[in-house]
Amino acid sequence: RRIDNKRYDNLFDLKTDINNLLFRSHGNLIARKRRATPNDIVEATNLILNLSFANITDLSNVSFNESTASLNLSHNFLSTFKDASKFQKLTALDLSYNRLIGEFHLSEILLATLDLSRNSLTNFSCDGCKCLQTLNLSHNALTKVSIDNLTSLQYLDLSANLLDAIEPTLLRNKSNLSDLILACNRIRVINKDLLNQLGKLRRLDLSHNDISDVEGDAFSDLFNLQILDLSFNRIHIASLQTLQNIPQLNRLSLGGNAMLRNALRAFAVTWSIMELDYSHVGLCQVPDSLAQSVRILNLYGNFLNVSNLRECVCVIKQDVLISHCLICVLMLLQLHASR
Repeated sequence: RRIDNKRYDNLFDLKTDINNLLFRSHGNLIARKRRATPNDIVEATNLILNLSFANITDLSNVSFNESTASLNLSHNFLSTFKDASKFQKLTALDLSYNRLIGEFHLSEILLATLDLSRNSLTNFSCDGCKCLQTLNLSHNALTKVSIDNLTSLQYLDLSANLLDAIEPTLLRNKSNLSDLILACNRIRVINKDLLNQLGKLRRLDLSHNDISDVEGDAFSDLFNLQILDLSFNRIHIASLQTLQNIPQLNRLSLGGNAMLRNALRAFAVTWSIMELDYSHVGLCQVPDSLAQSVRILNLYGNFLNVSNLRECVCVIKQDVLISHCLICVLMLLQLHASR
């Protein structure tokens, strides 16, 4: 039921109302309660106009007045975005789950939030969008990204693309960036000067790449980095030394790096991390000293000896997450010992 106690006639209306409520936008915006059609001219102030699932194929059919601040065009059939003049006063635009293909160029627009995820874009460039703070380009086929002038950017998601390297110009003038997601690409090397201007970065996701080499001092300027995900790469033991230069790091994911199998003991004493993911690395033994610094430890998918594991658990004074399977084994062993 709706707030006005009227029943929904179909699931389409229900889903549209849910999308209106959940669609995140910039500023204090008012959600539209009923679904709109592409030809509607909405009379409201600071309006979120939701045209998702409206079977739109051409932007020329989309009409809205100057008071519309946030526009949701997701889950449609748009293949081009040529006429951007009508969108210049928007602060939030959602074009996810469409059929945009090839190159996408955006210029001279006041957007603060732009979502282009789940399309088939190969190149993206943006000029003059100095107000843009959130940019989602995930799940495309991007090989080139040009965003030099996005100086206000705070959130950048480039996951699930075809990037084989991070161009030095990609992160230039991005001193306000707090979240950088580069997971599921083809990145091989993290250069030492690549991240040196990201002093406000708090989250960095480089998981599911082909990273084998992290140059020295690559993370030395990330003074505020709290979450780092390097899982499912090909990280070498020598590259782990760069992680010791991150002062605020409290969540680290190294799972799926088979070459780090014997590296845990060497760095267990120097690490001071609240949460460590060391799953799927072929680990056979857990260092006792690790229990003194790590609060949450994920060792799922390893080859731990049960007897050694019991000894380790005895010295752990804090809450440690091993895995559901291993915890069950320990419970069975305790039950057997009591009998």
